[in-house]
Amino acid sequence: MNRFFVALSAATALLATLPANAQLNDTLVAAAAKSPTKKTELMQSMVKGHVFIIATWTSGASKKINIQDFVRNGKSFIPVFSDQQHFKDETRGSGFDSKGISIDGNLFASLLKGNELLVLNPGSKTPVQIDAKALKALVDVGRLPKY
Repeated sequence: MNRFFVALSAATALLATLPANAQLNDTLVAAAAKSPTKKTELMQSMVKGHVFIIATWTSGASKKINIQDFVRNGKSFIPVFSDQQHFKDETRGSGFDSKGISIDGNLFASLLKGNELLVLNPGSKTPVQIDAKALKALVDVGRLPKY
């Protein structure tokens, strides 16, 4: 397992450990899992709402966050969860169940390098592979924190 280290400024008001109302619903996720043409709509919803990731701060007052990735079939991927319930269900008993962070999807996408593989709801019946470059292309820079 690797970790991506991401530097954030103090303007992380868009990042929270509290639940947020994600705009992703199971119907859209299931449709995107079955039909690649629905992925664009799914990614647009991701950057408009909140998603959950597995992450930790490097220290109490740190401006750096470690985003957890995993290796499956020899490929690194970052698990992303559509809502708090999926996060809880899919991480229960793993040791990562206390490391969930709700993050603005637009901010999350802006932090990506673009070469990562994301898997939305990786432990569900309808996981969706998402290319980080495609998600990053949807970032609304006007909604990002001003440093």
